[in-house]
Amino acid sequence: MATFTKLPSGKVRAQVRIGGFYRAQTFDLEKNARKWAKEIEQQLKLSTNGDYIDPPKNANFEDLVSVYEEHVGGVKAFGKNKKAVLKSLKAKIGHVKLRALSEAVVRDFVDRRVKEGAGGVTIAVDLAYLRAVLSWARYVRNLNLDPDITLDVRRSLARRGLKVRSNERTRVASPSELSKLCEHYQKMKRNTIDMIAVIEFALLTSLRQEEICMLRIEDIDLERRVMLVRDRKHPTEKMGNHGEVPVLDDFVEPINKAINGRETGRLFPYAPRSVSASFTRACKATGIEDLRFHDLRHTAATDLFTRELDIESVSLFTGHKDWKMLRRYTHIKAESVHLIERRKALRRAGEDVSQSGSDVTTV
Repeated sequence: MATFTKLPSGKVRAQVRIGGFYRAQTFDLEKNARKWAKEIEQQLKLSTNGDYIDPPKNANFEDLVSVYEEHVGGVKAFGKNKKAVLKSLKAKIGHVKLRALSEAVVRDFVDRRVKEGAGGVTIAVDLAYLRAVLSWARYVRNLNLDPDITLDVRRSLARRGLKVRSNERTRVASPSELSKLCEHYQKMKRNTIDMIAVIEFALLTSLRQEEICMLRIEDIDLERRVMLVRDRKHPTEKMGNHGEVPVLDDFVEPINKAINGRETGRLFPYAPRSVSASFTRACKATGIEDLRFHDLRHTAATDLFTRELDIESVSLFTGHKDWKMLRRYTHIKAESVHLIERRKALRRAGEDVSQSGSDVTTV
């Protein structure tokens, strides 16, 4: 039954309780409160009979996403990618009434994304999050919405000539390329980022640039020889996805050098984007083509296998949950034998910087 309460503000709060279900909302006018309560009563009666509830007539997709963010995101925080996609979905199809949401609407959405230049992988992610919202609405909120309207549209991406899987990069940095980069940074009179130290650490540990920049001194235990890497990348559960990474013998010296007597704070207190931008500029300046900072992770993973570590052990460093993703690193290529040369070049560069007293400040 519905109850109505006059609030001190003059507004009216309507509450509906039927068969264990509860809904409440506040209105400026009592007539609007009663109209809403009547509609909710009808919907809840259908719900208690096991039927799905038709969405409110005026509710649109943006309303649904907002409720989804409040209830689901409030329990477990979304990652930045999911937040960005949901924001984009609200901007592009948020105006669509829920009762009008159909496969045709989803196809039109994909058409617009293609015209905007979005790739198949990006569009597939959009559709995955769209389906997640609709699935929550149907199976948690009992709304008469069909999450499967996205499935056929996703299958059509390949027929549009779009690739729905990312190309696997196997690019590794050669010793000569690392030497060029080190020489470039050594010549710089003033560096805001100790890029040589960051590159060396990336090549040893295989950590992502964000993980390197967020790693805290307090999370490094040199007695146990482990470091805790927080919020590692994960398809669905990045927040709280922490993992202990082994600290091998040759990690200790670079770590102590980076700590430089500090007890707390980030090991490398730099902005991840600044690290990436600096690396990109250095590659351009030295004529190194098609090398990204993330490729240092590939290089490090390959080198870890040259230590005769098995897949399970290497996954502790890389954070891969699916060992199939690591299999591409098990096929050691000819350039992999240059591991020792890579490390020698970095060690020499680090020693030269220490002796010259290069002016490095944090950002």
